[in-house]
Amino acid sequence: MNTNDHTEDKNQILREPAQAGRFYPGAAKELEHELDKLLSQAEVKISQMPRALIVPHAGYQFSGPAAASAYKTFQEIKAADIQRVILLATSHYVYIQGVVINANPYKTPLGVYPVDQKAIEKLRQEKFPYQQNPIASTREHSDEVQIPFLQRVLPQAQLVPIIVGELDTADLESTAQAISAIVDPHTIIIVSSDFTHYGSHFNYTPAFDGDTRTGIYKLDEGALNCIARKSPEQFAAYIAETGATVCGHYPILLLLKIFEINKWPGNVQVLDYYTSGDLTADWKNSVSYAAVALGVLGSTVPVIDKKYLNSEEEETLLELARFALEDHIGKGVCDFPDSKLDRFKLTASLRQKLGVFVTLTKDGDLRGCIGNIVGIRPLYQGVIENAQNAAARDPRFPKVTAAELEDIEIEISVMTPLEKINNLEEIQVGRDGLVLQNGFHSGVFLPQVPLEWNWDKITYLEQLGLKAGLTRDAYKSPQTELFRFSAQVFGERE
Repeated sequence: MNTNDHTEDKNQILREPAQAGRFYPGAAKELEHELDKLLSQAEVKISQMPRALIVPHAGYQFSGPAAASAYKTFQEIKAADIQRVILLATSHYVYIQGVVINANPYKTPLGVYPVDQKAIEKLRQEKFPYQQNPIASTREHSDEVQIPFLQRVLPQAQLVPIIVGELDTADLESTAQAISAIVDPHTIIIVSSDFTHYGSHFNYTPAFDGDTRTGIYKLDEGALNCIARKSPEQFAAYIAETGATVCGHYPILLLLKIFEINKWPGNVQVLDYYTSGDLTADWKNSVSYAAVALGVLGSTVPVIDKKYLNSEEEETLLELARFALEDHIGKGVCDFPDSKLDRFKLTASLRQKLGVFVTLTKDGDLRGCIGNIVGIRPLYQGVIENAQNAAARDPRFPKVTAAELEDIEIEISVMTPLEKINNLEEIQVGRDGLVLQNGFHSGVFLPQVPLEWNWDKITYLEQLGLKAGLTRDAYKSPQTELFRFSAQVFGERE
């Protein structure tokens, strides 16, 4: 039995299970079986221990696969050094201003998972807005559903459970500072959050430009892009601007603030993403689930030169992009039924969730380029949608016509996760694609762009500022953030 060995002290007050039998199986053997099944089916997408994870918290039948893709990390990467888990959950049943610290060990059908009393006492000595609330401490599911996974994969660790309520700017700063005081190299932070809650059940039905599924994906993609930049200000502004119903947006905001305060570097990588609509085909009401890894524990060296695909897989994506253009040109983005995909060999690598851009050229001139920085779709789906969008929805160009198809050449860029740039000396022209962000202004250039235009580094940065709708020297502004990425680039003309 691969659970923790912590025995129940009959004199201690336990946080009794409130959601067993509802959000997850209520019997020990059934729960063990469900966890083992989910973890065995999950894939590990990272090779180094992250500093933090964002994990969904719905019923296991919905969010379990995404949660398992995060927790699988601890089974495949040496996790014995992780001694403390700071769990940032959200409150669904009662309004909270500030946070609630739960000091009682958690009981589940698998046994008791202990809290780190010393860390909690140290935390309480810090100056920040925390309170007691019996509803949040005993009924909440966003914390409880994480515990069985933790019992399975980190049995040696102890918990610091925090239910995060509304935080204004000052509270956000003080709370992030307080939590930072108990973070050490043996600590990992887990944020419990689902993403977009769409539909009348959630009183959130924005008008999307296109079908509901694509609209939800783009809404989540925007939130994940802000997370990828590790910017609390951009994430808060995005939530305010869109009204996006990310139930754990305050815990996520707090996590980003902790990263900012500690100046932690490292990639942000989406490990899994899907919606309940993908599972049930019900797009009238849908909840999105994402598993995200942030940073690298104990390391500041980014991994930016990974090659994701072999030559055969590159060719498959090019053929798929060509097929998408020829079969659906002028019809907009649409789903491909399985019958149309049977002719393509979709390997596990092509099912990875990676950012990808599709670039169309005609007689050597740009004819369209659309992509997504954060990978929330399987790579092959991203190529299909971005190929069609590049042809029909790039606002800089008229739609590609059927008469032009013969002259169109396709290039695909598969992206690595974003890495924040702290020194311009880090930038290498030809290797690094760049993202510039300043408030609501942003611009992106793929790694091959400065080579095609024979730009030096300064010209590259100046042109990026202009593309973002700013001035040439925008990259010098203290309010500007720069991020780099590399890409595996391949095309039909090669």
